[in-house]
Amino acid sequence: MALNKYIRLYTSYNVWANKQMGEVAGSLEDFDFDAEVNSSFTSIRKTLLHIWDAEYIWLSRIQELQPKNIPSKFFTGTKDGLIKQLLDTSAAFDEMGACQDILSLERVVEFKLLNGDSSRSKIYEAIMHCMNHSTYHRGQLVTLFRQAGIKTIPATDLIQYIRLQQKSNLTHH
Repeated sequence: MALNKYIRLYTSYNVWANKQMGEVAGSLEDFDFDAEVNSSFTSIRKTLLHIWDAEYIWLSRIQELQPKNIPSKFFTGTKDGLIKQLLDTSAAFDEMGACQDILSLERVVEFKLLNGDSSRSKIYEAIMHCMNHSTYHRGQLVTLFRQAGIKTIPATDLIQYIRLQQKSNLTHH
């Protein structure tokens, strides 16, 4: 499989997995959503904001834009609004991934890190990093959901997504 197809698989998987986590997060009472916990980020809200931040920042960098209005710095909306905005950003990332060919994925983008240092990455490296980062923090969300008393949490492993896609393709033929 060509690199651009792997990237598209990974960005579409990310949208699906974020939707799964968004549905669970959306089912929580606000108290549990905002409850202080001992984790990398001190609540489910802050963990979702961090995932949104990273996807927004990396998408901006790939588009050769300097990220402005980083979500965790300005967002004061509701739980449902946060989930919607995260999913909108994930979908925009997926749409960008769908437009990449093999040559464009090898292109190097230069950008400023949040601390002001200059950096650079190939587009495919940035995408892979960001999607992996989101997966890492979705794993933390699973633990936070369990601590909030959620008993049924969907599996969001990549293989689950691939199997669903295979099953969907079988039913459409």
